[in-house]
Amino acid sequence: MSYILILIIAAALLLYRSFLGFDQTDESYYYALAKRLSQGDRPFVDEWYPSQFSSVLLKPFYKIYTFFVPDGTGIILAGRITYLVLAVLVAVFIFRNMHKNKNVSLTAALLYLFYARQNVMGLSYYQLYPSFMILALIFIEKGFGVYMILAGIFTSLAVICMPFLAPFIFIIWIAAMFRNRKAFWFAIGVVIAATVYLWQILYNSSIEELMINLQYVIENPDYADLSTLTKIIKTILTLGLNCLTGAVVMIVLIIMRFRKRPVSNNTFIYTSLIAFVLMLIFGEGFTSTGTVYIQISFIGAAYIVRMILDRSGKGIKELISKWPIIMYISGLVMAFAFWLGSDTCATCLCTGLVVSSLAAVAIIYDYVIENNEKYSESNKRIIAMLFVLMIISSCFVRVFGPIYRDTADRSALNTRICQGPAKGLMAEAEDAEQYDEVYAVLKDFEQKYPDSELKIFYSKFLPWAYLCTEYKFAAQTPWRIALMNEQLEIYEEIHPENIPDIVVIFNEDIGITNGMDGGEHMNEWNPREGYLWDYMTEQGYTQITTSVADIFIRRDL
Repeated sequence: MSYILILIIAAALLLYRSFLGFDQTDESYYYALAKRLSQGDRPFVDEWYPSQFSSVLLKPFYKIYTFFVPDGTGIILAGRITYLVLAVLVAVFIFRNMHKNKNVSLTAALLYLFYARQNVMGLSYYQLYPSFMILALIFIEKGFGVYMILAGIFTSLAVICMPFLAPFIFIIWIAAMFRNRKAFWFAIGVVIAATVYLWQILYNSSIEELMINLQYVIENPDYADLSTLTKIIKTILTLGLNCLTGAVVMIVLIIMRFRKRPVSNNTFIYTSLIAFVLMLIFGEGFTSTGTVYIQISFIGAAYIVRMILDRSGKGIKELISKWPIIMYISGLVMAFAFWLGSDTCATCLCTGLVVSSLAAVAIIYDYVIENNEKYSESNKRIIAMLFVLMIISSCFVRVFGPIYRDTADRSALNTRICQGPAKGLMAEAEDAEQYDEVYAVLKDFEQKYPDSELKIFYSKFLPWAYLCTEYKFAAQTPWRIALMNEQLEIYEEIHPENIPDIVVIFNEDIGITNGMDGGEHMNEWNPREGYLWDYMTEQGYTQITTSVADIFIRRDL
């Protein structure tokens, strides 16, 4: 009963956290994509941004929510709470199935529950990716038949969230086909999920249309500008001290090994605990979400190294066939796959390392149990303290840590937003006031021009604006788009039906222009030039000046 009570308290803390902060970018972008698909636009044809793969998964949520709330009021908070409910269910599943020891299972469940990459809440592919894979891995461990079919389905859902995982899964599956009949049942689950997903992609698009547009999805300038070498350098620099937790422990192990002096349990355990504490203090462990999971993963790696050294290099095959080790390695593969497919360098690694962290807890516990006679009661208490510290640090940064792209102090989040897609969220008074003003202008404009078939273009990094009206999307994506976007002219040539009827150019102090600076309002230039501006000038669009933007409409409207 006490275990369930702890999970309930954790869920209550996260429910409290769900109301705090207003991220103007990522969260609303996910729902804007779901809205776009719900309006009839086609993935990979009408939408060109690479991270759209998981938007198909959010389309049912958007349609169900807007069935009950037609104008989408409060959808951002609803997405946060929906994810929280799903995360609690997954956490309970982890608690019941992760390990035979309830303390280990509870630690793993809480580490998962408190995970949120960069504290981006809601139905993000950053959250869904590890969730699906954790479910898949536990089902794989359970055995044959329906469990493996479910494992195949959830693995496919994880691949949809991050397609770069696909080749790794395929290679592993091919190898498994020659050794284990489980792989056949797994393939059935993959086929089921793939069939449904491809049907969603193709039912309103031709192969030819996909091929024409897909090249521009792949060539997106946001990703093309970041070379592999730059990513490697940025990743190493960003990780910095965060890697040192396990690295210190492993260095101690290896040095002692080469000096042919056995590493005592006291040395090993205290080094692990001290390194973890130091990294929490100096490695942003209490201020940067995801850092904790990088640290825990490296501690797990240190224990794996110790197991290998204890065996003197023998029995490695038997070692890596153990379930927690398989799960740990799977997390590393997931992290690498996400790194390949992301432009966020080191911060994205936690999407896989959260899985490795769960496995690390089981690895540490199992190692202690296997060597029970070597560990004193004080040793075991230190390891228990390490587990508790893992939970506390992950809880602290998740519940009380920084709010993604909202630079306001928590005490400044004292104004509740009472309308529109962000209804119910607590924001800084200045941000809430600006939000209300933008929302009021857009709704007033919609009342004057109520045709929901009109296409709208917002020249700003402000995806939540697309959730304020019933207008359809005119640009190739609601993500980081401005008048001078280099793909815009190509897009309008391929999709002349999407030439905007309405163009909204927000004032410089509204939202975020085309960069990322922790959520601050940026005064970046948003010049009135380029293909679309020339087209608007030539066609004689009518300008309407408001307090937050200049709105340009087709002359015949």
